[in-house]
Amino acid sequence: MNGRLRVLVATAVATAIGAGCAKCRHTAYHDALYPTAEPACPPPIRNQVFLFMMNGHDVLEFGGMLGLRDQLCQAGYPMVSYAQRMDREWYHREMWRVARDNPGARILLLGYGSAAPVVTGLAYEAARDELPIDAVIYLDPVGSSGDLAGTLPYHSVAVRSHNWRGGRGLGTSDTIEMTNVGHYALPNHPATVDALVQLMSDSAGRVNLPPANGLPRLPLRDKLDPTPRGVDPATVAQPLDDWDYLKPGPPFPTLPGTPLPAPSARLFWWCEKI
Repeated sequence: MNGRLRVLVATAVATAIGAGCAKCRHTAYHDALYPTAEPACPPPIRNQVFLFMMNGHDVLEFGGMLGLRDQLCQAGYPMVSYAQRMDREWYHREMWRVARDNPGARILLLGYGSAAPVVTGLAYEAARDELPIDAVIYLDPVGSSGDLAGTLPYHSVAVRSHNWRGGRGLGTSDTIEMTNVGHYALPNHPATVDALVQLMSDSAGRVNLPPANGLPRLPLRDKLDPTPRGVDPATVAQPLDDWDYLKPGPPFPTLPGTPLPAPSARLFWWCEKI
């Protein structure tokens, strides 16, 4: 009984920790600026490719979806978001925000395990809203069926491990069958990472950034500089002599026939003129 209780407590804690958006990328931008294998397109183009990954019932992260996100960042694509199934509405709003704020952006959806029906619903809503979706990717899908290749206007890819039998009723544009790869080893398998990097590189080729000539520019000056004008010699001040303070100043104003004021009065008058 105690062992069963410990398992239930551990599952509840893992669910609480795993719930919500796990979008925090500690070294994503550094890895994108200095990728392990230099992509063909520059960073401004790669930063317009958005991948929205969604986890299924793997709340204990046995599949290592966070490790897959880090590998994609190291390959030069930092705009990778990771969330749980309960974040469906947040993903819908986030895709709308990306399409609104980034006119040239491209979006990809990925669902792992039981997240397949949630991602399929998001894909149909994106098609209805005409969002710039390039591909819908499934890793060992389960719980979803139908012919996406005939009903969804996007490229769809299913990557399956060698012993995975779920989601066989889901028809996609392409199917990649792995050999000797288990369900939990599938997300971080090199073949899976290479397939995702290739899909993101294809989306990067569809990015349309606004041309530099179309950006608004401010003039360097409002009008041309004025033409130089001649200098009037009468307006040029004469240079001051270092001994001007010892030279006699202007005469003290006195009326004809009146006595000269006292020296103190004349001193104050000179001080006022200095």
